[in-house]
Amino acid sequence: YAALGAINLFHDWDFPTARLLLEKGIALNPSNVSTYTWLAMYHALRGDPDTSLEWARRAIQVDPLAAPASYIELYALYTAQRFEEAIECARRVLALNPGYAEGHRCLGACLMALGQPGPALDAHKQALALTGPSAWNLAALAGARARIGDTDETERILADLERRSTSEWISPLSLGAIYAALGRYQDAI
Repeated sequence: YAALGAINLFHDWDFPTARLLLEKGIALNPSNVSTYTWLAMYHALRGDPDTSLEWARRAIQVDPLAAPASYIELYALYTAQRFEEAIECARRVLALNPGYAEGHRCLGACLMALGQPGPALDAHKQALALTGPSAWNLAALAGARARIGDTDETERILADLERRSTSEWISPLSLGAIYAALGRYQDAI
């Protein structure tokens, strides 16, 4: 049920079915931390950061040492635009697992939202150092570069990902995020 819920959430975008499956998964196995994190993500994607945060904190209660459980709390705080709290959470996530690239990427987004571009760029670069040229982490760095007006570097990253997309799978979301950061909304769509 947890896996089916995740497929419906992240692949099919069938939100009502995803929620039912994930809730059934938790009812059947209340110790599966992944199911809690996916249900928290469901609520974040549905625009309900408070409920997302509740489920994230339940995930942490199930497994306080699981970096993904703490990360989903970080993501919920970010979507609620509670950036200072999110930064504190990011530091807890990274204390649990300094090599957790998602934590660095989200920390960078929070720092950028608070107008701290230098530390934000450092966090994005750390995420890339951990994952290599991951399309999503490159898109996050490009978005940060665009926000500080470095459109040349943003365009360079975009061109690189577009070139790579001819020979490997690059998420359209990554490309769309960069187009949006450049203000090229029709291309993003």
